[in-house]
Amino acid sequence: FRILCESRSFDLALAVQRVSQQLFENSDPGDFATLFAAVISPDGSRVDFVNAGHNPPLLIRNDGSCDYLEPSGIMIGAFGAFEWPVQTVELAPGEMIFVFSDGVTEAERNGEQFGDKRTEEHVVAARAGTAREITDRLVSSIKRFMGDEPRSDDITIMTVKRGKE
Repeated sequence: FRILCESRSFDLALAVQRVSQQLFENSDPGDFATLFAAVISPDGSRVDFVNAGHNPPLLIRNDGSCDYLEPSGIMIGAFGAFEWPVQTVELAPGEMIFVFSDGVTEAERNGEQFGDKRTEEHVVAARAGTAREITDRLVSSIKRFMGDEPRSDDITIMTVKRGKE
């Protein structure tokens, strides 16, 4: 991706295809990865994205409503030739996209998972904060939820929030 991003004629769909093909050709059979990749316009109002089998990021609107950015195709590296359509969302000032690994929703305590609903509720409730504050608050909530339980997966979060104008 880093090499492809340097091209003046960067094409998100083509980049995902090429990375997937490389993974397919140079990895053990059955190796694959999920992927959420996005290109944000300079003013932050437009986000073009590909969701290749990744759990759906949250699109949080200023009014607290929430949409999921559903996968536009399968995971990368699973098959030789596959095309992922690029999807687009518009962000108003203050709105955000919250991308996270399944380690967030699958964090467990006594067999109970943190879950999608709890994740959504925490992010929506914290939406007035900065991207860093929203992320930190959720991580703290997950840690409190888990208590002394061992973590079974990574907890990876990326919060992208459009600044107020």
